[in-house]
Amino acid sequence: MRYFAAILFLLGVLLSSCGESYKTVGRQISVPEKGKLHDDSLLFDSIGKFYFSRLVSPGVFGVYNTFHIPEENIKKELWVVFEGRARSNYPYSNGTITVVGSNEKNETLCWKARFLKSHLIDVNTWSHFKDSIFLPAQLDFKTYNVINTFVLLGPSAGEKFDVDSLVVTVRQKVSYI
Repeated sequence: MRYFAAILFLLGVLLSSCGESYKTVGRQISVPEKGKLHDDSLLFDSIGKFYFSRLVSPGVFGVYNTFHIPEENIKKELWVVFEGRARSNYPYSNGTITVVGSNEKNETLCWKARFLKSHLIDVNTWSHFKDSIFLPAQLDFKTYNVINTFVLLGPSAGEKFDVDSLVVTVRQKVSYI
């Protein structure tokens, strides 16, 4: 029985150590503030003493982050990891974090989004979210060098979608272990 437990332990260690290795290319933090608003409103939480972004119309965007990919990381597979806090007055929110890859000509080469509804714990309750989007080395045989990440509200008439921060970390695959 001891041998069986030891074999299971070693197998678990081997399987958990196999995987991919990544390095951080860059990290940016965006918080809602005056002068950086888009289609969102800047509101103040008097209990927590912080500002947050509110989206109330379908198809509008708020907290925004622009990341210029360093020359040595262009044409590499990248993961865009994003996290922050959000809340909604809808139980099945249509709020997303959207990632757009574009090139130096400002052409949009990809548009990917992740709905945050699975991260929201309860209606009108601040919840932490963390998710990621994979970007291939090239998109339609074109190279992208800018990644825009932003909060976007989908088709939800009457929804109030709030975000208080957006942390974006761009990671590059290094090797297989």
